[in-house]
Amino acid sequence: DRYAPTNARHQESITLGSTTLSQSKINEIVNKLRDTTFTPTSYHLMNRNCNHFTTTLAMALLHYDQMTDPQYRPTLDKYPAWVNRLARTGTGLGCLNGEGVDVICNPEREARVAVGAEERD
Repeated sequence: DRYAPTNARHQESITLGSTTLSQSKINEIVNKLRDTTFTPTSYHLMNRNCNHFTTTLAMALLHYDQMTDPQYRPTLDKYPAWVNRLARTGTGLGCLNGEGVDVICNPEREARVAVGAEERD
């Protein structure tokens, strides 16, 4: 893989589903995530990392039409449980590095923000 870090090896690709959204709508969602939720200074190894981003983006893209319904609970059935397991464990053990609970990523809520169904605090 030309984009992989040195000494990294691609293990597998996992298809989570497909979206009918246009490229411009996808760009809009990615930009909203970048500008509001996953900013350059918001990264946290345990509580807001690249795996949180992919979970949030997948929810926004795969469940876009249903996200405006506050009762709807999106799931990612094909998203492997082992992805981000270490971070979930660390968060569960209280590894906040002195930061408050608001630093912990909530992919469902942040996907709703990304599609414009909810405002960010």
